[in-house]
Amino acid sequence: SRMVFSRMRRQQKLDIVKYNVVDKEQILVKSYIKDKQGKEYTFREPIEPSEIGKLYRLFFEENYPKSISEMDKHMVVVDDQGRVIGGLCYIILENHVVLLDGSAVTSPLKGRGIGTAMIDTFSSIMASEGIKYIKAHFLLGNFYLKLDFKVDKKWGALVKFL
Repeated sequence: SRMVFSRMRRQQKLDIVKYNVVDKEQILVKSYIKDKQGKEYTFREPIEPSEIGKLYRLFFEENYPKSISEMDKHMVVVDDQGRVIGGLCYIILENHVVLLDGSAVTSPLKGRGIGTAMIDTFSSIMASEGIKYIKAHFLLGNFYLKLDFKVDKKWGALVKFL
């Protein structure tokens, strides 16, 4: 994990997997997160377009006002049965800045630490890719403030400095 994500704070289980999607090979890095009860989930980029659709459906079900954009990039949290139970959407704004444009976990699993683990892992991945700042909306402000985001008047958003 240190070779793939050199700025990761702790040792993390990772798998590098090759998928064939529509006659095209795709390399995917899967990381694993655990909830407070020790149950393990996979955190990765979506493999199929249907997973992106399930993520947007989750935003809708959780009343998160997310509009769809061509610039959106996605990460999903998948349970051991392959169901999308959480995820996030982000946009690369500049060379070193990412906008976290939405994050959600399905209601039955809220409060188990999945969202926190997801954002922590996402932050490590972005830092490994050279991102220096993650901006976020105020909508989930209390949640993000617990995860080292700070109110930044200059940027007009919550910002996490990596």
